[in-house]
Amino acid sequence: MQVEPPTQYTPAVGAAGLRGGSQALSTQLAAAFAALLALLLLVVALSAWHLRAVQLAADRVAREEWPRLLALQDLATHAQGHGAAMARLLTAQRAQREGIYPSLDAESAAMDRLTAELKQRITEREALVLVKALDLARQRYREVFAEVGVWIESGEPARAAALFAAEGQPALDRLVTLAGDLA
Repeated sequence: MQVEPPTQYTPAVGAAGLRGGSQALSTQLAAAFAALLALLLLVVALSAWHLRAVQLAADRVAREEWPRLLALQDLATHAQGHGAAMARLLTAQRAQREGIYPSLDAESAAMDRLTAELKQRITEREALVLVKALDLARQRYREVFAEVGVWIESGEPARAAALFAAEGQPALDRLVTLAGDLA
């Protein structure tokens, strides 16, 4: 058996043609790589921009919204505390009432402070309507509280309890509801 010598491969395109094709291919690959790199940079830039927007929103929430929410929660808590102290006051004997008034005064002062703080802090147009209603509810509750106190100290606790039930508790409930609506 006779073994044939291997044949030499000859490209169909000449050496000059192969180099030209290789350059065209490398140019296309470079252009594709550059386009891919440009898209990657665009995605990174958009991601950075979105992350910055999220960071700004988070900073605004931490700086503006969170303190406002805490103030509203504190206002509702102090209003409920004042209501609970009023319930104790309405049923207490004269000797016990003396110990309840400081608690009422502290809760009332806290509600006034928080209402004033919210009036300063809130600037959105829709929320300003609620803040005005909140302030009016606070004023109304303060008026009823003063009147209830007069009736209690006049020796007419039944009349004081009726006034608180008819006007004080609804004003207090309105105050707490508005604080929740603003939150």
